[in-house]
Amino acid sequence: MQSTMSTPKTPSFEVRPVTATIFGILALAIVMAAASDSTMPILGGARGQLIGLWLVGSIMCGMGIAAMKERYGFRGWLAGAPFGIVATALILSALFGWSLLLQPIADAMRGSGSAVSLDRAAIVGVGAIMAVKWLIAFASMLPRRA
Repeated sequence: MQSTMSTPKTPSFEVRPVTATIFGILALAIVMAAASDSTMPILGGARGQLIGLWLVGSIMCGMGIAAMKERYGFRGWLAGAPFGIVATALILSALFGWSLLLQPIADAMRGSGSAVSLDRAAIVGVGAIMAVKWLIAFASMLPRRA
């Protein structure tokens, strides 16, 4: 009788979560600059920050879609897609000057009494959505009990 011994698989290091987290730190810097009404090198003011956040968010989203598809198939897409649609709606609302979605965020940010631009409100709203999506992705990476 011959027995075969299988070696346990060691978890492989995945680059996508680390890369997405690095982009997430960049996104956090953009959101913090917009929340404090500061400018950033290269991006400039709120409109440049909004476009920069859109690019960073798109890169993170692409990595997240690929990672979730590998792990969960089509079901993984369902976890992040609604958040992505709302984030895109917020960005487009700011770019086209539509205040319906952004005015509640701007009102919440107005605590000091100064006016808040729709661009800044969109950046903060999208930043919050990106944080939720990152937490979902992080939670999906945690080991599960069998």
